Amino acid sequence: EKILLKFMRFVSPKTKFVLTIHNIYPHDCNEKGKDSYKKRFALVETFFDKFIIHLKTSKDVFCSDFSISEDRVKVIPHGVFTPKNLKVVPHKRGVKLNLIMYGNQSYYKGTDILVDALAMLPKEKKNKVHALIVGKTDPDYLNLLKEKVRDSDITFNPEFVSDEDLYKSIMESDIIVVPYREISQSGVLLLALSFKRMIVVSDIPSFRETLSCLDTDAFFEFVNPASLSKLITKYIDGRVDEKKQLRVVDDLVNKLSWEKI
Repeated sequence: EKILLKFMRFVSPKTKFVLTIHNIYPHDCNEKGKDSYKKRFALVETFFDKFIIHLKTSKDVFCSDFSISEDRVKVIPHGVFTPKNLKVVPHKRGVKLNLIMYGNQSYYKGTDILVDALAMLPKEKKNKVHALIVGKTDPDYLNLLKEKVRDSDITFNPEFVSDEDLYKSIMESDIIVVPYREISQSGVLLLALSFKRMIVVSDIPSFRETLSCLDTDAFFEFVNPASLSKLITKYIDGRVDEKKQLRVVDDLVNKLSWEKI
């Protein structure tokens, strides 16, 4: 990267270079990997005039971890991704509460936290909820997840699926679950908003900031399956103001539209 940026600076000295940062670190990055990444980034950061990052919480981490002055960083929200020709259809709740978790499944996304949470439900509650976990999954991780299922009603589709099939599955769901352990900004979450479904997420800082207008019924304590299980029970029992949450999601979609941004 250094050679390329140095060349671009040389041939176009008046051009301003801006780097947009979606995630601060690569996915599934351990502490050793983060240290290596910081050293690599230090070799090129001087070639950029400004940085765009999507959340205040992410900016604070970025400036601290990479020793970047705050005046070089601008916070601009990430827009909601709305698929072309998407027609959102209101979904009527059926006999069971339908949960969906989608996207590539991996440890940092907390798929196992959702599976553990469903396994903790009392039997009479398990009979009232179904979960679909869809997206490419490493075989070893999938085996681990299946070992945790017990008698929960969970359907795994561990493959990459077409947009059309994915959108159909989301439309048939009541709640989109995003139980991540960590993330700077989630494209999965921003896509979820487009479908105007109820959303349940872990209370990590980036999700708290993105969904700051939602009340506590949208959040559970991160890396805590018992907290998620308790929250799912509230939805099963109808002790959540679902209409209110959907109104807030609708307002958030308008606020984070690309036109507004």
